[in-house]
Amino acid sequence: MKADFHLDERSRGIIHGVCTIMYLITLVMIMVAMFYRQFVLLQPTGVFEDLAVILTINAAVLLSAVLYFGGLSFEKIKPVRLITLHVGFVALGFAFTLVKYFVLLDQPLSSADMLSKLGIIAAILAILTGLNVLFAYLGKRKTERQMM
Repeated sequence: MKADFHLDERSRGIIHGVCTIMYLITLVMIMVAMFYRQFVLLQPTGVFEDLAVILTINAAVLLSAVLYFGGLSFEKIKPVRLITLHVGFVALGFAFTLVKYFVLLDQPLSSADMLSKLGIIAAILAILTGLNVLFAYLGKRKTERQMM
């Protein structure tokens, strides 16, 4: 009876593909619901801040888990490329922040506020990058131990 539930590689690949697509659709639907609530219903962000926290944690944990379980080979990423990616993500995060305040909220920021927000974005991304490097290293060690 137990053999009836055995999945071959093809079946597992199909299930993984479907789960990945459904996972992405769910994330997009949560983001669309947040934008709808903020910009159409004009609800304050505090009302759906829990969804933003869930999405943020989800994104951080997803990459760490993929690195830990060996879905991505971190050895091939050179430190220069890692720094470049970090700077790029900081710039992207800062650009989104500026668009949010200047365009969507029509709320100007002083230079001190902009530098403060840039520092927060850079610090958070540095912590996340460090955690991802740590998880990639720990995952590599785990894999090497399993191979022995």
